[in-house]
Amino acid sequence: MSNAERLIELARKLPEPILSEVIDFAEYLAQKQVATTTASGAEFDMFFGRLKQAPLFDGRDVQRELRNEWD
Repeated sequence: MSNAERLIELARKLPEPILSEVIDFAEYLAQKQVATTTASGAEFDMFFGRLKQAPLFDGRDVQRELRNEWD
């Protein structure tokens, strides 16, 4: 029996108020999954290193300058 079949079988036995809680929790997990997928490393890689070529920095090594400020 698959997990989906097990869940359906269990849902048939639950009273309505408890079933509403199960649905709320399942929706929470679904939203959490979407958020995790959106915030994956692959998405971050799209932006990594992009500011080096930004006109604002004009070829400066801003990270090194900021580090030197703290020394």
